[in-house]
Amino acid sequence: MKFKQALLAEPGRFIIQEVDKVPNPDQIMIKIASCGLCNWELNHWKGYIVKPGGYPFPLGHEYAGTVVQVGANVTNFKVGDKVSGLGGSGAFAEYVIVKADSCVRLSDDVDPKYVLGEPVKCIVTVLEAVAPKAGDYGEIQVIRSRTDQQAAENDLPFAQNSRGIGPSEMAAAMEEGRPNLASSELALHVLDVIDCMMESSKTGAFVKVSTTCKRPEPLNGKALL
Repeated sequence: MKFKQALLAEPGRFIIQEVDKVPNPDQIMIKIASCGLCNWELNHWKGYIVKPGGYPFPLGHEYAGTVVQVGANVTNFKVGDKVSGLGGSGAFAEYVIVKADSCVRLSDDVDPKYVLGEPVKCIVTVLEAVAPKAGDYGEIQVIRSRTDQQAAENDLPFAQNSRGIGPSEMAAAMEEGRPNLASSELALHVLDVIDCMMESSKTGAFVKVSTTCKRPEPLNGKALL
């Protein structure tokens, strides 16, 4: 089946290519409803990390959509099932082919574009490993590294994987008695904007964003050290 896929051709530049692929016996093909941009993939975008084999290479691992083809050995999914991915890559595309066991089935009444399973899996994995209970307490530790290139570009100590900045800022906000920057109001507005962009791209019409939010103050990364 032919479809279009985005490939990172070099730091800061994607190309769109038409590919012709079919699932192998243990795979399924999914029509993409939405695909998130993971902070980790910014390392590829900026050229800090190159996948084995070099450029160009596919990205996109936070995806959800609808099954359109199943491999001969696949018994747990059928065409038409709504699914969310927990693994695999290459979903910056119209379709993605992944192992069947890397996906979970969604309820028929759920719109898959709102259910990105991979980020939730990351959170659940950590919670299961820590097994927190009511009354537990501790500290948030942010793992940081540094490269001269990133330091010169951003003048910040946070390097390739900055996932810990959000929780660190939230912890600082709690200590200082102020609202954290990543508020629920902001999150709702971001989702609304994304939804409107997707709807506009499908219809070619203007779609009004119904929500708004107060712009947060810039993050002072050095203050989190």
